[in-house]
Amino acid sequence: MSKKVADRIAAAADGQRRGVVPVALLAMLLVFLSVVGWVSLKLRNDIREQLLSRDGHVLRILVDNQLRLAELEALEVDLFGLSPEDVWLSLLETAEADGVFAVQLFSASGEHLYSSSPSLVAPEISSSTRDSVRNEESDTRFWENASLDRFVVLADGSATSEASIVELYLPLRGALDGSSLGVARYLLEGESLAAEFALLDQRILTQAFVAAGLGCLVIFGLLAIAWRRLSQAHEAVREHARQLERANAELALFARSSALGSVTAHLIHGLKNPLAGIRQLVGGGRDSEALPDREELEDASRAANRMQAMIQEAIDVLQDASVGSCYVLTGEEMVEELRRKFSVASETGVGFSCRCAEGCEAVELESHRSGLALMIVSNLVQNALDVLESGGAVEVTLFQVGDRLTFSVADTGPGISEDVLETLFLPVESVKKGGAGIGLAVSRQLALHLSGDLKVTHTSAEGSVFELEIPIEVREGDRR
Repeated sequence: MSKKVADRIAAAADGQRRGVVPVALLAMLLVFLSVVGWVSLKLRNDIREQLLSRDGHVLRILVDNQLRLAELEALEVDLFGLSPEDVWLSLLETAEADGVFAVQLFSASGEHLYSSSPSLVAPEISSSTRDSVRNEESDTRFWENASLDRFVVLADGSATSEASIVELYLPLRGALDGSSLGVARYLLEGESLAAEFALLDQRILTQAFVAAGLGCLVIFGLLAIAWRRLSQAHEAVREHARQLERANAELALFARSSALGSVTAHLIHGLKNPLAGIRQLVGGGRDSEALPDREELEDASRAANRMQAMIQEAIDVLQDASVGSCYVLTGEEMVEELRRKFSVASETGVGFSCRCAEGCEAVELESHRSGLALMIVSNLVQNALDVLESGGAVEVTLFQVGDRLTFSVADTGPGISEDVLETLFLPVESVKKGGAGIGLAVSRQLALHLSGDLKVTHTSAEGSVFELEIPIEVREGDRR
């Protein structure tokens, strides 16, 4: 990955991170404010219910006391139980309590019996109120700015006015036998309760704003600390990435240098034998008056052509690595290149064949890697040709197994002895005349550079088989 691309990715990550932070902050604030609002609203409703039920508790205590007194007076005159009139008289005693301006009595079935004023409207008791009374519970309702004609029959032509009113239904029970004595309906002035509600709303709203403000400050503070630490961690990660990038560049440079050294060693090794032959031919001509015969001149010409081809091959590979040119060679094209290169093998009486296994013709290798692979295979073929006598044969086969491409080089030579196998891929003294002893070691090094492997899979008196196995896809270690 280039530095420019890495910088673009880092900039995009920074932009994304900076864009996510406001969204995250807004989401946190919305959640926090929603919680504060929900808690404040619930607290407001709970306190309002307590305030609303306060007058009901007071009136219930008064009514129970009055009914108990009435039952005691009835017992003194040998009367058991209270009549509706007795109950109504007891309720009238409670009508003088603070805030009460009207009272009505209903039977247990909901029938209207008495009213403290003839102008009061006698409403039908709702089913919810009946359920509450049946469960011995009072039912209190607050009417804010309610129209008075809802509770009082106004005279014709009277203007309708509004007022805050508390409507309270109380179940009435006998203290002695617990029998139902009816339902009492009280109307209380609600202006003081409305003022309490307004004060309550103001205080809760103030507390909600204070809690929201302090909470937002705490959230901003915590987020600022987290943002600072995140930025420090991000910068540390970026610095680590830069260090890794520099280390990767150094490793890539080392890999290129290693490949360059291996190619150079391969070139030196390949030139050593042809140069030795030409030197011997030239030296022999100096020591003898006889001129080289035609066969010797042809050998010298082939050696010179071979050296030129090897030099050009090395130059092509090194140019691909230096300028970064990239094209691909198919399996069929690599086979054709090997056939062209070793077409002269038949002139020495040695058979040479090269083929692609079925399905391997279209396999593609990047130019730099295919050049190194052909260089390794060429060295293996040349080694085989050097030890084969007339009538021998060398066969190169390309085949694919999974994601790996294998070059198999089989010959009909004398095979490799056990003691030579142990140091086959190490730099040793060559057993060939004029050899350098580093050819297979260099080829093994080039194979490792390609993340591949070079090995002997078979050897006997009937011949040997070398296999070069490399991955088809470019791996991280193969990148230039």
